[in-house]
Amino acid sequence: MGCYAISLAAAFAVFVKRRGGDSAELKTLNTMLAGGSLFGIADHAWSGDLLSFSPDDLLLGIAIMAVTVGAWAAFTYAPRILKAGFQAV
Repeated sequence: MGCYAISLAAAFAVFVKRRGGDSAELKTLNTMLAGGSLFGIADHAWSGDLLSFSPDDLLLGIAIMAVTVGAWAAFTYAPRILKAGFQAV
């Protein structure tokens, strides 16, 4: 449960943050986090441990969220950084 609950909580936090102003970047992050949560829920339901909880699940959830946010940051900001770097040369 901790595995998908972390991403779900992060998706909810980003959703609340987005209410202040609509941002395409935050919408993408929200979609990625919600998709990861949905995958985790489906995976846990498939294996029959939808409501199980362990410290390992919590650490796995933090790792999944960190990789998701890292991938989002790379997809969002790497093109801008590369474009700025090439213009400076």
